[in-house]
Amino acid sequence: MSGLPEMIGWVNGVNYPDYIGLNILFTKMIGNCLAMGAKLCVGKEGPLAHCGSNCGILALYLPGFPF
Repeated sequence: MSGLPEMIGWVNGVNYPDYIGLNILFTKMIGNCLAMGAKLCVGKEGPLAHCGSNCGILALYLPGFPF
């Protein structure tokens, strides 16, 4: 899955369990890197948007974050 429909739903208030997490982030990043390295004809924008939203949300939970 690309992650874009889930991200749009999550921003609109739908609760998706296990949408945000380190295991999802690492799986998407590794899978996307391997797919791009193998020159597969897959879209990389959707998974990268999902990885970016995961990084942004997880950064909020870092200790010492200024916000």
